[in-house]
Amino acid sequence: MQWFRTQSSEDNLRYGRQILEQECKRLGVSGLDIEAIARKLGCRNEEGFYMSVGVGSIRIDDVLDT
Repeated sequence: MQWFRTQSSEDNLRYGRQILEQECKRLGVSGLDIEAIARKLGCRNEEGFYMSVGVGSIRIDDVLDT
């Protein structure tokens, strides 16, 4: 069971990073301070931030509005 949870977390992290990069590229946004944005949105670190983006609890709009 732990392996599945770990695998899912890794997938969410990877997906969160991927979707954020794609949207920033599409919108022409660069130079985001991910660590600062993560803290503003209540995440402990970048990994938690990307996982939250990956599962949809943080929306791309929320990221770009900070």
